[in-house]
Amino acid sequence: MLYLTTDGFADQMNEDGKKFSTRRFLALIESIADKPLSNQYKILSNELAAHQGDKHQIDDITIIGVRI
Repeated sequence: MLYLTTDGFADQMNEDGKKFSTRRFLALIESIADKPLSNQYKILSNELAAHQGDKHQIDDITIIGVRI
């Protein structure tokens, strides 16, 4: 998989004001890279929603994944 992404996912804050973090985002991407793209989308969406809680999105989020 080849991913092109902005820093938006990693910069999203939770209700305590903590960012998702780049390290955590990279670990998540690595853990789902072998799954079908539709499943990756669902996992990423669910992880972001769980992290944000009721906090609103503060940055753009762009993730493009291409299977090579």
